[in-house]
Amino acid sequence: MAEPMNLVLKRTFTGDGVTLGELFIDGTFFAFTLEPDDVGVTHPAIPVGRYKVIINYSIRFQRLLPLVIGVPGRLGIRVHPGNTARDTEGCILLGFSQSGNTIVRSRAACESFQHKIEPVLHAGEPVWLQVEVALPQEGKKA
Repeated sequence: MAEPMNLVLKRTFTGDGVTLGELFIDGTFFAFTLEPDDVGVTHPAIPVGRYKVIINYSIRFQRLLPLVIGVPGRLGIRVHPGNTARDTEGCILLGFSQSGNTIVRSRAACESFQHKIEPVLHAGEPVWLQVEVALPQEGKKA
């Protein structure tokens, strides 16, 4: 039987329209993250907190994708491929590398992520996402 999985998203930079971070799976670095900035956008980055992650069918993307549930006032927060802030409406994008305000190798990172969490969920164990801010101050890289 699988054990619960703990994901930690540590935000390392916010500004220039993006929120960048790093995703850790059970304490081990897994991928870079990209979310929208919190300033002046309709769908900002999700609030700091702890959320459950499931996999279900996305009508928008026409496939199974991870879904972050329990985000206050928000629905449909997915983990999906993309490279820039233009590719997300409040969702979390993953990439295996990062260059400036862009993440790359996103499809591979998302496929690998989904393969890692699927066995845990299929075993009936929860997957938890803790969103944290690791910023020394707004608009600065950590």
